[in-house]
Amino acid sequence: MHLFDREKGSAKMGNLVPFMGMVMVILAQVSSMVITKAAMSSGVDKYVLIVYSNALSSLILLPCSFVFHRSVHLPWNSSNLCILIFLLSLIGCIGQLCGYAGIEYSSPAMATAMLNLVPAFTFILAIVCRMEKHEWRSTSSQAKVLGTTISIAGAFVVTFYKGPTILRLPHQLLSSPQINWVLGGLLLAVEAFINSA
Repeated sequence: MHLFDREKGSAKMGNLVPFMGMVMVILAQVSSMVITKAAMSSGVDKYVLIVYSNALSSLILLPCSFVFHRSVHLPWNSSNLCILIFLLSLIGCIGQLCGYAGIEYSSPAMATAMLNLVPAFTFILAIVCRMEKHEWRSTSSQAKVLGTTISIAGAFVVTFYKGPTILRLPHQLLSSPQINWVLGGLLLAVEAFINSA
């Protein structure tokens, strides 16, 4: 009986692992945005942050790819492959630049709220590219459309309504003119679109 309880407990814990992973990813993203805003407020340039983050990720991911994907042989002499790698890297850097500029013009709270646009943009792109078949009478399709509409409406509210200051922190961290706030929201929306593509 004791063995059965242990197996049942491990099965419950196995079901919790994806949810714990999602929470950890969100915590990592939020802490990264707060650290990025603090670094940019203290004078670090967003271009320097992009170079450092890409260099660090290359140092971590390149050895991992050589270890875990030894048997996969890609045609490295193909010029089309090099062009595709360059274009994907360029699009990723543009997304990072839009994200850091958006955080610079607005706040980490707004950047976190704009992360909710990634699933909405992914759903819209899947419908446009005909990867998702949409049936209007299906309840799951209606739920997807409702969720997409709510997340996009929430992003508009966050972008166009700054709201009152909750905490009185140093002037430079929270004071952004309304134009910069909207520009930051638009840049963060572009980053969300690039991340969803």
